[in-house]
Amino acid sequence: MICPYCHHEIDDEAVFCPECGRPLEDATSAAPAKKSHVKAIAIVVAVVCLVAGAAWWHYDQQQKAAQIARERAATLHGVKVTVSADGWDTAAGASKLPVKVSGTKSDGSSVDEVQYVDSTGAGIELSQGTYELVVVASPIAADGTVYTYPDNTIACEVGDLDPDATIDLSAESGGTAAIALSPVAALDVTDGQLFDAAHYAILGGVASDDAAKSLRDAATKRRDDAIAQKKAEEAKAARHVTAQTFQLDLPAYWDGRVKVTVEGDTVTVYSKKYSDMAVCSIEGNNGPVYAVGDIGNGCIADVELGGGKYAEIWMTRWGWMYDYQQNLKEKPSPHYSEEGVSELIDLQSGGRCTLADTQADSLCADQILLDLIKPSIRAL
Repeated sequence: MICPYCHHEIDDEAVFCPECGRPLEDATSAAPAKKSHVKAIAIVVAVVCLVAGAAWWHYDQQQKAAQIARERAATLHGVKVTVSADGWDTAAGASKLPVKVSGTKSDGSSVDEVQYVDSTGAGIELSQGTYELVVVASPIAADGTVYTYPDNTIACEVGDLDPDATIDLSAESGGTAAIALSPVAALDVTDGQLFDAAHYAILGGVASDDAAKSLRDAATKRRDDAIAQKKAEEAKAARHVTAQTFQLDLPAYWDGRVKVTVEGDTVTVYSKKYSDMAVCSIEGNNGPVYAVGDIGNGCIADVELGGGKYAEIWMTRWGWMYDYQQNLKEKPSPHYSEEGVSELIDLQSGGRCTLADTQADSLCADQILLDLIKPSIRAL
């Protein structure tokens, strides 16, 4: 071995170094001590590495678990509601039902948005959290129908679900979360209902602005057509006149231009503008007409009502009357103006004859007047 003090080679069994005389016991005992110290350090390092590795593994697992939890919390789940509405079919072109979703996600962030439900009940997607659903407007059916909708709030809670899990609110609530839409009668649709339905259709109820505008136009037309039909029915009812033994319907051409009096079994139609000038009169009579009057004023036809009853149609030939008064030396009373006579001839002929026409042919309005009123005269 080598002396640890003078570094000369000496016998392995020597107790003292023959060169420097130093005892060798301290040196030989120091080596094992030094080896033990190194071993202890190695053990400590190994333990520290083990602990650090375990700590890192635990931290990494926690991070992975937290990431999975965040991903699960952020996963959107389909939320289905049951919607019933006659004639509403989004597959046929109707707009979707706008539903306002408000609430709080599991991460504490708030939600306040509108989502859209199709006629199968699908369309809402929510992540973990607690929400409230409220319908905010009517959808528009393909034919333009709009609906009334409930204003109640539907509660919805989304828990920790498998990524592909869905929620059926109606099933979970025992049917209390179902939404029932009722068609609004076309006449009862308000401007506000039309505006809201069209507004949400444009925002996302249908695939394109053009589709939304088409639905808006259909809804508007449905309402306008109903209003026009009602006005037409009201006008028709206003044209209906009843006497004692007969009834008749005045022509639409006279709307707003005549007034009618009924005295017993006689109906007289006057010009509203020239209230002393009669368009015609219809008189009930027991038997056919005998006296036909004269060229100025006469009975132009009668209508058999049955049971020996007849309705006689009388008219003044205003063109002839106007020419007659023009030929008088003195101004007659009453005096008929050209404007008044022209108005009466226009009413009698349904707009097809003028004063000049009747001056050329006094009877030119007779048949036209008959065509206007005779077919509607009938017994009560």
